Amino acid sequence: MATIRSLTRDDLPVIVPLADDAARRALIGRPMWETEADAAAELGTAKRTFLAAVDETGTVVGMAGYRLRSTGEAELYGPLVAVEGLGTGAWLESRVTSLAAQEGATSFSMLIGVGNKEGQAWAEWRGYSHDTEAPILLHTWLYPGEMRDVASPGEGLVRRAGTADLERIDWLVQENFEHHRTQPATWLENAWVLAVAGQVVGCLRLDPAAAWVDYLCVDPAWRRQGLGTRLLTEVVRRFWDEAPRKVGLAVPLDDTAPVALFRRLGFRREVPVARWVKR
Repeated sequence: MATIRSLTRDDLPVIVPLADDAARRALIGRPMWETEADAAAELGTAKRTFLAAVDETGTVVGMAGYRLRSTGEAELYGPLVAVEGLGTGAWLESRVTSLAAQEGATSFSMLIGVGNKEGQAWAEWRGYSHDTEAPILLHTWLYPGEMRDVASPGEGLVRRAGTADLERIDWLVQENFEHHRTQPATWLENAWVLAVAGQVVGCLRLDPAAAWVDYLCVDPAWRRQGLGTRLLTEVVRRFWDEAPRKVGLAVPLDDTAPVALFRRLGFRREVPVARWVKR
């Protein structure tokens, strides 16, 4: 059986090609590392733990990890293995869920490609079930230098969020994500808002470690004015000024208008995934 230890930067030349191949074949939703810089940005960040599986020759043969959310859910990365059928994936999944539980996790989730039937069967064997209440998500990415101009982006001031914005951000998130539990106070440092005439009418979070956008939302009374586009494009440009890496986000696959908008903006490399959970 493989030995399990912490994943290090020295392991990335082996792990990143595994992750990139899984993404290209739309097998899983996390990790989505194309380069060692993508992976290195997430290693060692708060609330994330990554493990490597090493065989008897010292060769790295797999990885898994998790991110612990404020809701008590551990979002799993992988597991990814170089050779299937040896039980390495199950061993990795068992170790990361055990570690997450010790940190207080009460549930576990993974994102599996909608066409990955073998992965879905494996998840069922490991005690996961398809979360049918969650939408099928399309993961997609925008690469530096590939953002396209969109006619008539909205007006307003884009700025980092502050504590005075918390109540408004919480209202916006609850209004736009009815069934999504979150605590904006826990991610305020990565939050941005768009204000018109001093009123916050939109917000989003951009996690710099994962280069991932979520909670992109606009006050219903201010929609269809290009404000969400203005907020997203401005924040991504500012991120690229400091870290020229691809930026990703997820959108419900059946939400055709946002999907079309993101494609017009230049988002590509799409991976449709479903959420699987174990409690």
